[in-house]
Amino acid sequence: MRAWDDEDCVLAAPCHILIVAVDVLGLTIMIPLLPFYAEKLGATPFQVGWLLGATPRASLISGPLLGRMSDTTGRKPLLLPVR
Repeated sequence: MRAWDDEDCVLAAPCHILIVAVDVLGLTIMIPLLPFYAEKLGATPFQVGWLLGATPRASLISGPLLGRMSDTTGRKPLLLPVR
């Protein structure tokens, strides 16, 4: 495995920005439409609320855990499986 150089960083930054932008765009498009899709599929308002709250709950639980793991093992070993 080779070390990162300046060219890799220059190419990686726009790629990461694009990935985050697409992710945020997907959430901002899907969140307003999700109740209509769920209602059409027969979901109750309670179930729609649980669906809308799933992402914040997952972030609430996984954020501190991944942060602690990142502090102990480093960021690169955690990001390696994603890449």
